[in-house]
Amino acid sequence: ILAPDERHAAWQTLTATSDLPAIYNPAKGYLASANNPPPRDVASKVGYFFSPEDRVLRMAQLIEDRQRIGVDDLKRVHRDTYVASSLALRDLVLEKIEALGLAAESGAKERAVLEMLRDWDGRYETDSRGAVAFEILRHVFGIQFYRTRFGEQDWAAFAGVGRVKSILLEDIERRDAADLRP
Repeated sequence: ILAPDERHAAWQTLTATSDLPAIYNPAKGYLASANNPPPRDVASKVGYFFSPEDRVLRMAQLIEDRQRIGVDDLKRVHRDTYVASSLALRDLVLEKIEALGLAAESGAKERAVLEMLRDWDGRYETDSRGAVAFEILRHVFGIQFYRTRFGEQDWAAFAGVGRVKSILLEDIERRDAADLRP
């Protein structure tokens, strides 16, 4: 990221509307968008920071095999709260907890939280105790995980990253379980 007052950082040209990413009559029969990145083969760069692809992939999954889609179908798609990347991270965290023997060492409250996590279906419904348990665990673990690796000041850079779950998933996968012990 460059300071805006640096001359070489200034835009030199404007991109015409006709040069922006566009799709007309897609072969799939639908177009889904959820602030996700445009296709990689797009010549014009429209940005560098996008939302994770969970929503757009889930939307596609819900409508992919349907011949016709009505208003009620679209309402269901937009109300859907399932997030596959959260479930993948949950599974990896539970796997590492088991590998470290932490579940066996835990008290009654910790075992109750682990049970909520195991029973969670990956949906962020308003009454989902598993979703709350997961997000608290992810938040607290993420702080501790990155603070020990990058120091008190630099760990905060990860807190605001929109793709923190995917980054955390990759980082945990690369670590030996023993490196994750509190």
